[in-house]
Amino acid sequence: METQAMTPGAVTQRLEQAGVPLAASAVASTLEAVPAAFAEVGADTIVLKAGGLLHKTDEGGVVLNLTTAEDAVAAAEDMLGRIGEHALPFVLQEQERGLEMLVGIQRTPQLGAALVVGMGGVHTEVHKDVARALVPVSADRARDLLRELRCWPLLDGYRGAAPHDVEALVNVMLRISELAEGDPAITELDLNPVLVRTKGDGAVVVDARMLSGGTDEAGPRPSPDLDRMLRPRHLAVVGVSDDEHKVGA
Repeated sequence: METQAMTPGAVTQRLEQAGVPLAASAVASTLEAVPAAFAEVGADTIVLKAGGLLHKTDEGGVVLNLTTAEDAVAAAEDMLGRIGEHALPFVLQEQERGLEMLVGIQRTPQLGAALVVGMGGVHTEVHKDVARALVPVSADRARDLLRELRCWPLLDGYRGAAPHDVEALVNVMLRISELAEGDPAITELDLNPVLVRTKGDGAVVVDARMLSGGTDEAGPRPSPDLDRMLRPRHLAVVGVSDDEHKVGA
């Protein structure tokens, strides 16, 4: 079955059902609907996004620091003029702050679904700082994955900086692991960025992309426990020889 990208509204609905914390947002399918969407979000500062673009920042599909409905309409009109129909639907969202991380799903026919976590934001491809594990993922395994990242010191509080809310990020990871395990039709999910606030203040997803339709299976398929094989806790040497005629010498 061919995979396809889900609409922003459908992605939001799936993530809400899974208990994933999302930034307050509203969708406007036309320019005329922008004022109502702005009022629906009800935040002091709004970010406008082009819902039809995959790489929104790269293609000019993000406008920050909008504080009035008039500003939002003007920004939406300009965006529509610059990038055309790819701007639609407009997504208006509360502007959030935090450390940018990514959480996602990658599924292959051979291994099943893997949870991915790493440094997020527009420089994800530059940093290439990610860790993976086959689902389901426990809370302890999720914490281990975070400690494997080069950016772990930023999460933990680098050089006296306030630590970020690691447990809130772990919660997002567990929710996504459960979502992947329960719905084999999801072939790919990219939450980037997930903004992790300071410790005790939570984490929130501000952008998400989901591909679905990659399988005809009615339910989840058990995944082999390759994670334990690929990341052993102990190694044992069972034989040593300096005889060159013996296998393994």
